[in-house]
Amino acid sequence: MSLEEQLLEACSALDFDRVKNLLADDADAGYQDSETGYGPLHKIVIAAKERPQRTDEAQEILEYLLANGGVWMQGTT
Repeated sequence: MSLEEQLLEACSALDFDRVKNLLADDADAGYQDSETGYGPLHKIVIAAKERPQRTDEAQEILEYLLANGGVWMQGTT
């Protein structure tokens, strides 16, 4: 599994430590899955919607990703 796929998994799990480690290992914060069109930021938003009790945590991860190369609007899919 690529670093970027692992990053998507970590974002879906709202695993902040893993997200930080993957970015430190040069995972692409702007990655977008070619099949779904989802990137790390999308996965965080979906995870936060599914687990509203973790919204604050999701926001912290989202802000970290944006500060470290995350791309909100990469293009159309």
